[in-house]
Amino acid sequence: MSQVLEQMKKRRSIRKFKPDMVPQEILDQIIEAGLYAASGKGQQNTIIIQVTDRKLRDEIAKRNCEIGGWKEGFDPFYGAPAMLIIGNIP
Repeated sequence: MSQVLEQMKKRRSIRKFKPDMVPQEILDQIIEAGLYAASGKGQQNTIIIQVTDRKLRDEIAKRNCEIGGWKEGFDPFYGAPAMLIIGNIP
């Protein structure tokens, strides 16, 4: 438990990312962890969509700005080269 608390204390928000693509092996591990994460009574069927195509990622960022009311040109994903979109299957 002390390791968990220590990691929580060290955690920081990041708002600037390197343009380097995250290795697929790492993305797969993150997705696997997300699929095994606890959900309410285990009843939620989770879907995780990986977006690594720069053009599609930029289009999603643009539309996110429109919906969120941010100024044009703002990147709500702070330049991250990949994103994971998480949802539930009804």
